[in-house]
Formats: sequence, structure tokens, C-alpha cells
Amino acid sequence: MSELAALGVVQCRMASTRLPGKALADLDGRPVLEWVLRRALACRALDRVVLATTTGPEDEPVAALGRALGLPVVRGEAANVLARFAAVLEAHPARCVVRITADNPFTDPATVQRVVRHFLAAGLDYCYAARVPYGAGADAFPGPLLAGLHQRTQDPRHREHINTWFLDNHLGLRIGCVDAPPGCERPDARVTVDTAQDLTLARALAARLGPNPEARLGAGLAELIDAYDRLRAKE
Repeated sequence: MSELAALGVVQCRMASTRLPGKALADLDGRPVLEWVLRRALACRALDRVVLATTTGPEDEPVAALGRALGLPVVRGEAANVLARFAAVLEAHPARCVVRITADNPFTDPATVQRVVRHFLAAGLDYCYAARVPYGAGADAFPGPLLAGLHQRTQDPRHREHINTWFLDNHLGLRIGCVDAPPGCERPDARVTVDTAQDLTLARALAARLGPNPEARLGAGLAELIDAYDRLRAKE
């Protein structure tokens, strides 16, 4: 099986603690998860996008949405995200694995592309987007190292939040970041969907991103920040 240069993995489960079912909540006429998946597919640096969800019956609609969009779907344990990523890599080996979470409908394809290119060019062990709005970025890991980590660590924290092992062991790793482009340095802006209040904000934000649904879905980072600032100015 040939190894991909870059693989995008969207992790998703319906049983969110703070906002259960948010992945399929409506956002401008589409489920939140569809925004995430379509924006991941828009990143030309990713050779493939896979949806990683759980085997729970509550995630059947999640898997169905992924398949409807033509994506490979891999299912595993709810709390063992690392095992899910390892299963994805067994079916889709890749040098670079980009983690995209399903609560980030405004993940920026251009930012993901910059992360992938820097990760591969610099030969990093971990790379993340810095100073972009919270919820617009993503992080990247080496596929072989991630697969090997699945065999080595039993720490529940590392298995549920795959970036924590890399942060805990940063002194022995090559870690880099990609800064936001000029004018888009807005780490203070929160555009993730973690709570009911976040979802309300996301719906208001989406409505200001463009003249039609396709334009809104394809909005770039500068457009997102502009809409965010206009929305906040009215509060």
C-alpha cells in the first residue's frame, strides 16, 4: 500500500459533554460536520480526508454523512482517539497526519495547507497553526510516529487527546508552528463550537460570510475575521 504525503483526519462523535449532538446541529442549512468535512476537502495539500468516529449507535448518522460525501469512514472506541487514528493509518498510511476536529466548522483550508507544507519541508514531529482564530487552525503529526505511539502509551490522557504526548515530550521533539498571515493574527477570536453559546455565535457568523451558501462555506480567513469583528461591533 502506497504512503500518502498528507492525510486529513476529522475526529467526530455525537456524545459531546457540553453540547451533545453538536456535530449534526444546523449551521446555515448544513450540519456543522458537513462544514468541517467540506472545508477539509477544499485543502489541496491533503491527499485524502478520512472521517474517524465511534462504533456507538449514536454515531451512525455521523458515519452516514461521511459516506454520503464520499469519504472513507473509520470507527473505533469513543474515548480512545489514538486507537482510531491508528486504525485510520493502518488503512491509509501517511507521512503527515492532520488532525481536524468536528467542532471547528471554520477550519481554514489555507491555514491547513501552510501547516502541511511547513511540516513536510522542515521534517517536524509536530506542527500547529499559531495566532489564528481559535477553531480555524489544525495540527500535524508524523503518521509512523503516531501509529507507533498507539503501541507504546496506555496513558488515558494521551489516548484521548493525541497532541498531549507531543506537548509533554516537547524537549525531545522537533516542534514548529505556522503563524497567521499578516492582518489575520487573531488568537483572541473564538470560532469553535463547544457550547450552545458558541453555536449561536457560529450561526450569526455564518450568515455574515457571503451572499449565498456556497460563498459562505468557502470563506477565507480574512473574510472570517472581518465578519467576526462586524458581528462583535454590534453587540
